[in-house]
Amino acid sequence: MSAESAPQVLGPNAVVVERMRAVRKAQDLSVHDLVERLADIGRNDITANKIWNMQTGRVKPTFDAVLAIANALGVSPLTFLTVPDDADLSIEIAPSVEISPARFNAWTTGARPLPGGDEDLFAEHHPYGTGLTRRQGTPEERAQALVTRLSARLAEASQVITALETEAAEFSAGVGELADENLPEEQRRAINALTRSLGMELPTESGDEQA
Repeated sequence: MSAESAPQVLGPNAVVVERMRAVRKAQDLSVHDLVERLADIGRNDITANKIWNMQTGRVKPTFDAVLAIANALGVSPLTFLTVPDDADLSIEIAPSVEISPARFNAWTTGARPLPGGDEDLFAEHHPYGTGLTRRQGTPEERAQALVTRLSARLAEASQVITALETEAAEFSAGVGELADENLPEEQRRAINALTRSLGMELPTESGDEQA
């Protein structure tokens, strides 16, 4: 493989910095905008100069700063510790250990151990709150963990259902408003197909009813 085609190799600090930059830019925020948000949560010590130094590699991002910046950007700290699975990268987590983005993500989120790692040990001490069942503890404790996990999932599902019902009502109202519009036949067929798939019907035009 030629040097030109080789994937970029990043260390953990570089991954964190690049992800912080990507999230900030995705929110259309400048470094100074981020500094203002940090100041709003009482982190006046994280200045624009400090952020620029992180981005240029002059200083390493501290865990404390990573948490503060995640807070200011409204994202999980894990956002900075994961990368797109299909990124053309290799993450060097140690001088002799390079792994793919997908394997890096699985490791940092507690889904899979590193290559050669002990599966049982990894499962016993995986991160809390990830939705995975811990193997340690008594059967009663593990059962309670499963109940708690299921309850949380049901609550999330209920919220999603409520949101979908609201959106469906809004969509239905929008469909009703379109009934009297002189839409091109192609658009009307597309809307009819969508409403039928949702168990709804687009009212026909008065002319169609008379025909």
